Amino acid sequence: MMISAFMVREGLARDSMEALKIFGEIRTSNGKGVTIPSQMRYVHYYEQCLRHGFETFPVKTYRIRHIRLITVPNFDVGGGCDPYFDVRLAVWDEGKKKHVMKKVFDYYKAAKKVRNYRSRDKYADIDVEEFDLRVRGDVKVVLYDYDKLGGHDKMAHFWFNTGFVTNNYLLFHKEVTDRACKDKHNKEFDADFKVELFLDELTGTDADVVIEGEEVLDDRDDGAEDGEAGEGGAPAEATGAAAAAAE
Repeated sequence: MMISAFMVREGLARDSMEALKIFGEIRTSNGKGVTIPSQMRYVHYYEQCLRHGFETFPVKTYRIRHIRLITVPNFDVGGGCDPYFDVRLAVWDEGKKKHVMKKVFDYYKAAKKVRNYRSRDKYADIDVEEFDLRVRGDVKVVLYDYDKLGGHDKMAHFWFNTGFVTNNYLLFHKEVTDRACKDKHNKEFDADFKVELFLDELTGTDADVVIEGEEVLDDRDDGAEDGEAGEGGAPAEATGAAAAAAE
């Protein structure tokens, strides 16, 4: 990903799509270079920054109000799931001189209950308006299936940066959702699976509030396809490194 972003910055590719394509052709025999959707998303973000003359990603604060899964994933015996999610922010730690992950919200712990949805349901709704869930910068949303008898299953996840949210809305199709995109035979996720995020942009003093969270070690289950080594950590770290290397 860092090499693709560097190619965009140095004009070695016309745009982010071409940079990703060239990198894939050079690195692998099957043309699959960067295949993790969130990493590809951040290369596109970086291109937008360059085109608008931004030195860094725009800083905006949002409140997440609602998440909707369009079609219900199949993680329970007999189909369906009990979906919930947590939210993590990648923030710069000045003392450690690196980005760290902070978990700022866990729906299961906050709501203390999770609703069951069957595979025949058209969608699953998770409303969080009452929890004042604020996010800023690099955001990772992790989707889980609650399980009474064992460990909760991690279903999918995705990264986004709040500086690129438009109209208080985000839509992630299956093919751009990490891990879900690997389900080529639609065993766990329907071909039409999507995730919708409904947000409110915050301004003034509401936008400047410090967002507290618990530092956590992020997992490396990023959904890389066979033949690609997944990169852990926030995708913005790699695009930031590409900018630094070019200076």
